[in-house]
Amino acid sequence: MKERFRLGQVIRRVRYDDYVSGGSLPRKITIIQADHMTRILVKYADLKIVKATNMAVFELPVPAGIQKISLD
Repeated sequence: MKERFRLGQVIRRVRYDDYVSGGSLPRKITIIQADHMTRILVKYADLKIVKATNMAVFELPVPAGIQKISLD
């Protein structure tokens, strides 16, 4: 479980469950807000990882008027 903090208080918990056998990807992700009023559950029924053959699909143009910031 991972927790997200703000000013020393837990604001969100994320739990990863039901990992694919021999894999590192969960089939179930639960996100719970600290007030327990909001809960998001994501379940993957047919999880398939396909190696990208064309990496250009990940190259996104920077919109006009936006300063590009490179992250190292």
